[in-house]
Amino acid sequence: MGRFVITGSFSPQAIKGFMDSPTDRWETIDALIKAAGGKLENYYITTGPSDFLIIATGDDMKKVLPAIMAAAGSGSLSKVQTQEAFTTADFKEMQKAAAGIRSNFVPPGS
Repeated sequence: MGRFVITGSFSPQAIKGFMDSPTDRWETIDALIKAAGGKLENYYITTGPSDFLIIATGDDMKKVLPAIMAAAGSGSLSKVQTQEAFTTADFKEMQKAAAGIRSNFVPPGS
């Protein structure tokens, strides 16, 4: 199961919509990610370079990307970025795998 961190910004159209009709978007985002076959874990409003941060899980990016495309395609979002996140246990397994194949890599100049 993949874990995905999604960040982005709201368009001026979306900000106007928030002011015209204040709403908690959790249920809308949850329903969209579920429709794509994923699960919403967390949704935050943030400061800094992004306006929001979403953490979602799914079998793979193919399950999460349609939800991101649908939301971004509405014109209410911009600068959407998605990163896959791994637990420290996952990373430990990756370290072991790397140790097992490192003899197959020859550094440049060797």
